[in-house]
Amino acid sequence: MKGNVLVRLLVVCMFLFAQPVYAEEPIRVTIDNVTQEFTQPPIFVDGHVLVPVKSIMEGLKGAVVWDAQNTTVHIFKDSVALSVREGSKMATRSYYDATGDAYINPETVVLDFPPQIVQGTMLVDIVDLKVLLDVKALWDKDNNVVRIFTDPGDVSYLEYKRELEPDAVVSETKYTADKYGMMIQVGDVVTTLGFFGKVEQINGDDILVYWFDKTDLISNENVPFMSFLAGIKYGERSWIKNTEIAVVQNY
Repeated sequence: MKGNVLVRLLVVCMFLFAQPVYAEEPIRVTIDNVTQEFTQPPIFVDGHVLVPVKSIMEGLKGAVVWDAQNTTVHIFKDSVALSVREGSKMATRSYYDATGDAYINPETVVLDFPPQIVQGTMLVDIVDLKVLLDVKALWDKDNNVVRIFTDPGDVSYLEYKRELEPDAVVSETKYTADKYGMMIQVGDVVTTLGFFGKVEQINGDDILVYWFDKTDLISNENVPFMSFLAGIKYGERSWIKNTEIAVVQNY
């Protein structure tokens, strides 16, 4: 009897004082090889890696406005404005006009996975992060790290890309893509900061464009200034980097 009592006591003690041997390692995030500190860390949801929008934007020098009534995050970076709603795979992208107040050329962006809110923080899939924010994002599962790069030509990015997505590297080199990853071809109409042009020549990342049109929101008086900001020559041909333009569908 005494032996049975001792065995029971040992079993109870094991349940009371046992600790897990392995603890799940938090997912870390780096932006251009600099480790970020987040209040809400990235999470896994149904095989997707989700990262906090606000913290990412702070690292990318952008801004975020939270619309609590519509559970929507409005993201602002450079000349682009994005609206992402909780649980919706449909986001909106638009651009500032010449005054910097209104938005032009709104377009719908279909997300791979619906954004989630965790403890008051909006999180998005890293796959969608690349499309929404014009960045490169890699999932380093062996080290539990999301690696974000703002420059697609960064040597570190290319090295990680070859290591983590070897098959994708080959496909990437087959064509020149615009700032959102769409293939650029001669004859395409492209846009930047409210100007429209036709692609006449492609030389690697350099695109020769004849700029023939503009949005009505850019007045004739503002053309020289806006052309200067866009780095183009309106009404003429000029070279521009592929990452500065977007292909226009159904112009």
